[in-house]
Formats: sequence, structure tokens, C-alpha cells
Amino acid sequence: PFPPFIPCCALGWPNRVRDGTSVVTKEPAHWLPRSLARVQASSYGADIMALQALLLSRDQQAQDTLHQVLDRASIDLRFCHSTAEAFSILNRDKYDAFLVDCDDCDGAPTVLEQLRKSSLNRSAVAFALVNGKTSVEEAFRLGANFVLDKPISFDRATRSVRAVQGLVMQERRRFHRHLLRATGV
Repeated sequence: PFPPFIPCCALGWPNRVRDGTSVVTKEPAHWLPRSLARVQASSYGADIMALQALLLSRDQQAQDTLHQVLDRASIDLRFCHSTAEAFSILNRDKYDAFLVDCDDCDGAPTVLEQLRKSSLNRSAVAFALVNGKTSVEEAFRLGANFVLDKPISFDRATRSVRAVQGLVMQERRRFHRHLLRATGV
């Protein structure tokens, strides 16, 4: 009957309650329902810091599994079904991770190659989903950081995403720098 609970620290605002004051208790009061945590995260601007991923695949099973895995990791997933759409997104929007089904979509391997040439998404983490047409070696040669075999296993995808989150957050901290101007008095 209750939604799953996640720690506030997973949202980037540990020990905070809705009005922004600190929680001083040692009790697990900082665990919130997922639905409430998302509402509160948006009030703190966490939507700006939410990790973004793009999945290029027509395989419904892969889409469903990866959506579940990435949702549990608090990573927003956007789907696209054609390489033309992926190319336009690649050159227009910044994403933290790209998941490309190399065997399901025509021209998908070139998306991985263009990802590494893109000025905006060059450092994004790339997953290659392979089924037999594309070898693991070829996927790495095209620029993939990680390879997942199809059909996608929930457990294996979960482990891979956990391993990637540290890399993505490190890159995000490096990429998102803001100019600070201070005047002396």
C-alpha cells in the first residue's frame, strides 16, 4: 500500500525537510516515500541536477527493463526510435548517458561514433546493447563504455548502472561550472 522509500541523500539534499531546515534527529525521519521525495526534490531544484539518459531502441523488452532500472536509480530516461531522431538530439541536448541498441536500429553504430565526435555529448557514458550482429569488441571500438547483451537482464543492468553513476556524477561536477563574480567592499 505504501510506495518504496528512498533516502533523501540519494536526491542530493540530505537531512532536509520541506521548509529547508535541518533534521536534527538520529531517527530514520529522513526516509521519504518516493512520490513525496520527487515533489520535494523539485522544490530544491533537484530536477535541474537529475541525471538524463537517452535510449535508442525499438525493442520493447529492453525499453521496459532499462526504464525500471534507471527509474530506480533516479535517472530520467528519454526514448527515441530512429537514428535520425537520435542524431538531432545528440547535437541539440546534453545527456549524461546514451544507450544505443546496435543491432535493432539501422545506423545505430554510427550514433555511437558521432557521440564521441559531438562537442556537447563527447564525455557522456555510452552503453551498447548487442544481440549478435555487433560484437563486444566492435561496440568498444565504436566508443561504448559498457556493453549489455540482449535480452537485457534486470540484475546485470542494475549492476552496470550502479557502476556508471559515479562516473556520471564526476563528469557532471566537472561539466557544470558556473561563473561566480564577487565584489569586494
